[in-house]
Amino acid sequence: MEQRQRWIGTREIVLLLSVVAFLTVVWGLHLDLRVVRNSPQLTYMNWFGDRTLYANSIQGMTHGALYSAYYVLLGLLGKVLSPVVVLYVMLFVTNLLAVFSVFWLACVVSRRRVVGYVAVILLLFHNPHSLGGAGTLIGNPTPGAFSISLCLLAVGLFLKRRYVAAFALLGVTANFYGSYAFYTAVAFGTYYLVAFRKMDKRIMATSILACAACAAPLVIWMLASGYSPGTGTLPFESWYTLVMDRSPGHVSPFSWSARTYLSFLPHLLFLFLWRPSECQTLTREKLWAMTLGVFLLCAAGTVFVELIPIQQVIQLVLFRSTKLVMVFGIVAGATYLSDAWESRALARWIALFAAASLLLGRFDLLYPSLVLLYAERFLALRERLDLAMGCALIGLSVCAWMVFPFSADLQLLAGLLCVGTLALLSRFDIRWGKAIAASVVAATLVAMSPLGLYEKRGGISMEYYQSLKETQLWLAENTPSDRLIMTPPQTRMWSGFSERGVFLNYVDVAMLIYVPWLGCEVVRRANEYVGDVFGVIERGEGLTTAMKRAYRSWDEETFLRIGDRYGCSVAVVEGSISLDLPLLYQNGYFRVYSVQQVESRNEEAAAMRRETCWDYVSHNSRDWGDG
Repeated sequence: MEQRQRWIGTREIVLLLSVVAFLTVVWGLHLDLRVVRNSPQLTYMNWFGDRTLYANSIQGMTHGALYSAYYVLLGLLGKVLSPVVVLYVMLFVTNLLAVFSVFWLACVVSRRRVVGYVAVILLLFHNPHSLGGAGTLIGNPTPGAFSISLCLLAVGLFLKRRYVAAFALLGVTANFYGSYAFYTAVAFGTYYLVAFRKMDKRIMATSILACAACAAPLVIWMLASGYSPGTGTLPFESWYTLVMDRSPGHVSPFSWSARTYLSFLPHLLFLFLWRPSECQTLTREKLWAMTLGVFLLCAAGTVFVELIPIQQVIQLVLFRSTKLVMVFGIVAGATYLSDAWESRALARWIALFAAASLLLGRFDLLYPSLVLLYAERFLALRERLDLAMGCALIGLSVCAWMVFPFSADLQLLAGLLCVGTLALLSRFDIRWGKAIAASVVAATLVAMSPLGLYEKRGGISMEYYQSLKETQLWLAENTPSDRLIMTPPQTRMWSGFSERGVFLNYVDVAMLIYVPWLGCEVVRRANEYVGDVFGVIERGEGLTTAMKRAYRSWDEETFLRIGDRYGCSVAVVEGSISLDLPLLYQNGYFRVYSVQQVESRNEEAAAMRRETCWDYVSHNSRDWGDG
């Protein structure tokens, strides 16, 4: 009877929907400017409506390889709605899925609604961290955020022993984003192996078949499309060198800082802290088995990236599977904090301190609070594991003080109010009026949280992004759609509002991890900036930095030569740079110069545009390895 209890009723739907609606408004206030900064979704919708756009650009060459039902859905919606409106819709949908999936999963694990509310508060305010550079669950209308929420729903079904339904949902998820479905399937499979003797073998076989059947449309689509990636693949050693230079934050655990690991570790520590009741023991076993599966993926991601590199393993970006453990830690932390608040007086106030530290993202305070939590429980229960964990956390606290410098936090009020809201939720029966009031208070506090104000991101002003958008809109109206534009290579995604292909930027280089067959063409264009890509990397200069420095130093002759060679119409430069070329447009941050000539200046330039990238690579670069 416990298994069939409904955790999401009318009251919960109204409360959570009001939070999601407010979240969408908060993050949607500057959604157009976030699109300017980074939105392949908008670019894809433009291309889906007009396949002639982005021709001869690196990004345009990847559109045919985007096997995701999410992008197809965007493209179809973009035919009847404005692309920005579609992104608002998908922002609401991804927020909705994230909030409801975390709430439901927390209720399934703890069997208490209040823990679901606490988990949602932690999700919104904590700005949780995973490894592998994955984006956030909230405020992020991407196929990854959409799919991980579906995977969390599958985890909830798995915990409720509805194995066939859980695997079937994973198969459906694979059509939207295969990587997260794969990570979760490995997590489920690990529990199947651990509990192999207890599991019904027919259910195991049926669930695997259900997953395969639901994922079949993706496989059929890939086989039927006949998409040919081309013949421009670099030798493996050269591809690996580029990936490790441009995308170490996604795949290279040896390159990550102590700050990265210390930001993720608390989620795992909360899993250790959580002591389930007797009826929750099986749930905890499943969560730990799935966590083991994630760590097996991370072990493979370390060995076959750093020690014995294998291209297919690198492309799976296995450390992004830690997003599952991150959510498990949020749920376990919400359960523990709620239990501590309702138990011993000392544990209550230590939990209050830990919750405030967590909500503020203050790891310099969180680690000492975890020391106190383990110490308090050792004094109460006399378990040696708690003593050992507390001692280990003392060392981690010292590391946290060194990595996260202590400073005053302006969001202290927001954190304390959130904890106060938590206390009210745990003590009082929430009526309709109180539910609506609590949702408004919680949503208002989101605007004060670390994720709430977009102006804080990256230390760049909103005026900068507004200028970037205005420049793109001018480009859309005043440049030919069949020619490329040159842009500062250190800025990303100039294609969204401009609807123009870009000659090359650092995001194009990063895409090589997924589209290695474009490696030769990327190197060819990057060599226009730095002369020898691999020489720059060997010297430790950093390719993006070298490209930015080179672009700022180009003279008029270089702009004209490259524009003629690759079919570019204009060059966008920073406002501080002045060129002796026709100035077409300028604002506070950017200037646009014409580099388009009436006809090609000589036959050599025209022949260069026809030359295959492999011919160019073989004649203009040194030996890059045997591959």
